[in-house]
Amino acid sequence: MTAPLARGLAALLVLLPMMIFADMVTLSGGERKTGRILGVEEDVLLLSTQPVPGLPAVELRLPKSRLTAIEFGEDSKRDEFLRNAAPPQLPEVKLLWERFAPLVSVQGSPSARIGLRYGLLLLEAKGAGVWEAPLALFQKIATGAPTPAEREAAAQGVLRSLLADSQWARAETEAGAICKTECGTPLLAEARLTNGILQAAKLVHFTEANPRWREDDFARPERDRMHEAALDGLLGAALLPGVPGDVAARALCRALDVYALAGDRVRAREVAGDLAAFYAETLEAKAALNWLSKNPERAESNSK
Repeated sequence: MTAPLARGLAALLVLLPMMIFADMVTLSGGERKTGRILGVEEDVLLLSTQPVPGLPAVELRLPKSRLTAIEFGEDSKRDEFLRNAAPPQLPEVKLLWERFAPLVSVQGSPSARIGLRYGLLLLEAKGAGVWEAPLALFQKIATGAPTPAEREAAAQGVLRSLLADSQWARAETEAGAICKTECGTPLLAEARLTNGILQAAKLVHFTEANPRWREDDFARPERDRMHEAALDGLLGAALLPGVPGDVAARALCRALDVYALAGDRVRAREVAGDLAAFYAETLEAKAALNWLSKNPERAESNSK
């Protein structure tokens, strides 16, 4: 191998990782620029690029009107940040979403992943007194993302947002429609879980309004129907083959509540034990263990 060829090969091996993981923007006229896309600001795309190796990167502002193609590479740092982001990082994730939201329909864009994480963080933060409804965000991804998996993940977020925002009727309608369509397991499980949660809420309201339902020949059949409907949705979600662990844990935790409401401590303990055993790292498992500690096992018969 000649010296020039060896030097050329060495240079290629050094640059190859950068080429694989770099984003590429093609402008009208065929000019291409590589670097790291930082998002969109008003009518320009922001691109961080390093024209001269060894010198600091510069930020280019490329008019969107001149863009003819965008290709995204991997960004392990951004992906790691999103995986580990918690409610305290909401401002940073929000800024990232605002920068990338205009690119949500571009094939290969990280926009949907960023938006989905931001929406889930908003749902998590509600319990901490921070509430900004993520429904519009999930709807934007559900209608604009380029892949079915991203759109279905956003549809899950829509259902969760409707529940969090107490839009019960719409949640019931959308969950029912999803259950009648062909979709992936995560979305189907979310829809069944949503139905179960809504039925459980109706059950609680009914039993509160009818405290003597056991002695009421008219109220008892309706209460039993609601009880079975709630468990059908919740256990139907938790036991669906291939169900995501977080959905199964949420469903089992709600089923535990339904059994506890009915006074069926035997089945409640069974569900709590499964939850603690199979989904030990979840918050729902911790809640199940707490319930078990307050409800020690003793000889008792099932009650529906």
